[in-house]
Amino acid sequence: MFDNIASLNFVRGNNGPDVIATAMVSAEGEVMTFRETVTAEGRVEDWMTCVLEEMRRTNRLITKEAIFYYCHLKSR
Repeated sequence: MFDNIASLNFVRGNNGPDVIATAMVSAEGEVMTFRETVTAEGRVEDWMTCVLEEMRRTNRLITKEAIFYYCHLKSR
């Protein structure tokens, strides 16, 4: 799922030096804003696994919403 991800959007947390990932940005500039933020602390392998899990959850939610709204907007 990381094939086309160019970068992550980070912000500083309110509590000290926390760095929080809020979104992923593709090489084409498309932004996937996370449903829940991910704190980037500790080993990179650990928090990148959390980023992967959040990307999956957010992608699942976006897909469900798209199907729901498509069915209600599209007349058959």
